[in-house]
Amino acid sequence: MVLPVTSGQIAEKIRQETGGRVDRDAVNYALRKVGVEPVGRAGIVRLFPQSAIAAVREFLAAKRNPHRRQPIMEGVSQLPAQEAIR
Repeated sequence: MVLPVTSGQIAEKIRQETGGRVDRDAVNYALRKVGVEPVGRAGIVRLFPQSAIAAVREFLAAKRNPHRRQPIMEGVSQLPAQEAIR
């Protein structure tokens, strides 16, 4: 049986995997932006599906490295600016 996770558990899991600094507030922000809905509640704590871990990890990685998401421009001349003007 797969148990749901809290935002704190997601932060801890990503911290262990990456060795980086990931706090619960960043995870909550990512959960809102990605649109992951809680699957339940335990008191005041929201519970999320296990799939939320991968979604948050990808969102935070893309946020930290925005150049990774930019598409390559096709058909743009690779010549220096002076040669392209001629």
